[in-house]
Amino acid sequence: MTASHATSESTTAIVSSRWTVVALLALTFLAFVPALANDFALDDTLARSTTNGGKPDRLVAELHSPTTYFTTQYWHGEEQDSRLYRPVTIYSYALTYNLIAKPLLAPESEALPHHMINLLLNVWATWLVLWFMLSLGVGRFGALLTAALFGVHALHSEVVAGIVGRAELLSFCFGMAALQCFRRADSSRPSLWIGLSALSMFAAFGSKESGIAWVGFLPCWVLGRALLGGESAAETMRRNAVRMLLVTVPALGLFLTLRHGAIEALTDSVAYQANPLYYADWSTRLMTAIELWGYGLYKCVVPISLSSQYGIPSTPLVATASNVGFLGALAIALIWLGTCSFRPIRRPLLCVSAAAFFGFGFITSNVPFAIGTMFGERLFYAPSLGVCMLPAILLPHLPVILRRALITVCAAWLIGCITIDWQRSPDWRDNQTLILADVEANPNCAVLQLKAANVRRFLMGADSEQRELHARKSWEHLRLAQKLDPDYVLAFRTESMFLSDEGKKAESLAVIRHTVKMRRLEQSQQEANVRAALGAILVSQPETHRAGVDELRRAVELRPRELSWRLLLLQNAKGILTPGGIRDLLVEGQKHARGHLGLMTMQADYLAEHGGRGPENDETIVQLLGTVFGAVPKERLHGPMFIRARLQFANSLANLGRKEDARRNYEFVTSASGATAAQKAQAQLAIKKL
Repeated sequence: MTASHATSESTTAIVSSRWTVVALLALTFLAFVPALANDFALDDTLARSTTNGGKPDRLVAELHSPTTYFTTQYWHGEEQDSRLYRPVTIYSYALTYNLIAKPLLAPESEALPHHMINLLLNVWATWLVLWFMLSLGVGRFGALLTAALFGVHALHSEVVAGIVGRAELLSFCFGMAALQCFRRADSSRPSLWIGLSALSMFAAFGSKESGIAWVGFLPCWVLGRALLGGESAAETMRRNAVRMLLVTVPALGLFLTLRHGAIEALTDSVAYQANPLYYADWSTRLMTAIELWGYGLYKCVVPISLSSQYGIPSTPLVATASNVGFLGALAIALIWLGTCSFRPIRRPLLCVSAAAFFGFGFITSNVPFAIGTMFGERLFYAPSLGVCMLPAILLPHLPVILRRALITVCAAWLIGCITIDWQRSPDWRDNQTLILADVEANPNCAVLQLKAANVRRFLMGADSEQRELHARKSWEHLRLAQKLDPDYVLAFRTESMFLSDEGKKAESLAVIRHTVKMRRLEQSQQEANVRAALGAILVSQPETHRAGVDELRRAVELRPRELSWRLLLLQNAKGILTPGGIRDLLVEGQKHARGHLGLMTMQADYLAEHGGRGPENDETIVQLLGTVFGAVPKERLHGPMFIRARLQFANSLANLGRKEDARRNYEFVTSASGATAAQKAQAQLAIKKL
């Protein structure tokens, strides 16, 4: 098959072999069908109707108007700040839950429709790749081969089997749909198709920010098609320039405007372990990113030993230009790009493949700027298209014997990928299965070792028969994480937690004191957690109480929305912080959690002590605490905080002359199991005075 003959084939040719297409799409679906049995793993909680804390996810549990999703950051439902903006993706989660899972399925099957949609999106993406190759004039066999390589690619398992991979799937599908609509504008009703192309382009951006790469890929595809058809590049750009601007500029402008409005007030730093390149100098970041780009190319060709997590020391930083990995990746990139640059008119397909691999991977490569992750298999879903195109590009130019050899290699590769897909997809069943599988595949990753340690701790309670085994393994994984990265702050904080759970309080305190002095504490995004843990231990001991309050105050300053720390600080701040300082803590807390029962109790406590005498103050206390006692479950009303609040409530009722109401609350304290002897004595004395 010659290149000219391939160019003459059209989409009609493939329709005559529609059963071949059906078989291809069925194979793509079946390759990942084990994922249908999966639950939610890792960040899939973004798609779940409940948060990690067990509360309803405000963006998923209820279906809101589209405006809500397009004016909100990605992690808003989990009550976390983030500068990620993917409204189309989060809206798809809400639609899936509210239209399918909630009305039709049992709660334990909530994940099923999410996984089904991911599989179908991958099938759609495969069909779009088939169309894409035919649009470039590639022959029917070459188009089918590329679509098959792309559709069952084992590197795509994270995107297809993990629910949050939908961001990649939607962005790719909508971007391809934008190209398809753009092409149809040449035949009929150009205004309609240009509008639909722009809408699809906007949806690609709104699915994942890296979809912006479609802005640059559109002209590459247009030029590639023109050159393959023997057209002039200059004439092609002149004829399509206005249309391309109409498709990309309004879509990009609207996306950036909405994104700015949704995340303008947010700050989002990156933890060192997630991406140390965020803190590296520009040369280290650039060299490491290029090496990782080469590693991604390797994974596209040899998708084995797959892992959900990468990081130091399994993917070390490149400090010098003499690094072998960096030089090898740079050489391959220069050869590929250089070949395209030399007489590109003779190699338009190769240019398009390079644009796909390097263009789609550019934004997430850490080359232009550091992103939230160092390396991820999911980031190569769209870039892998460029690699999958190469066999179809080479076939027409090879002698028969080499052509047959390449086809044989591709067939073996497809079988291997399908085998890996069937093995890998079930790994994403849940956190425990995934982490224990990945730590075997990537044992030199400190983050995975720490996650495995936590999984083993969880299994200690879930699997009592193997408790000793899980306990031993948890310490083995933890020690290995610390050995792999001696400055891993979270690993040492976790050690303190393990020791505390085992009743070794002195050892736990020693470890957390060491952790708070570690050099990467601030970069770890764990400083607030570490200081809060240290403060919680110190306030429990009279001789270190003041130091504990200082640590808790610092933790609250670093993370003001963490109410548990604020409440602990308020409970221990009396006599150390000024009344004004306590008032400020209460006021700031109400900003983040208006109406929170614990804060309202603390506010009543403050008013009772510092609000002064008078009916207005007593009436305010009665109103505050009356709301608390009406909303708190009975079993919690015997806790220390609420017993103290009950005494304040009774005192204020007595001051207002409501003696019978006051008597009932004093009597509640005298019989409460959680009341201290002093509190019971105080209540009994008050009853006598009544």
